[in-house]
Amino acid sequence: MIKLGFGSDNETKNVYNNLKTLIEKDMFPEYSITDFEENKARNSFRFTIAYDEDYIYSYMVWYEAGILNIEPEKEDYVAEDIAFILYPIAEMLL
Repeated sequence: MIKLGFGSDNETKNVYNNLKTLIEKDMFPEYSITDFEENKARNSFRFTIAYDEDYIYSYMVWYEAGILNIEPEKEDYVAEDIAFILYPIAEMLL
């Protein structure tokens, strides 16, 4: 799991909302976003991201107490699953 802190709950919420908007609207040209589903009651969303047919990953994202949490949906995830999602996050933060 990835845990990212942004200084305050408000800043984390802003990053969460920006990431959610970018993913929901499929605004990463290098990737294809599918299966977006939001759970407002839990401040979370899940989605599937694909680079090509060989690289397809599903994630759950949520925030709480100033921390943005990103977790691959498969139980036996490896470092590649975590690293893959960092590229679009880095693009968003730049």
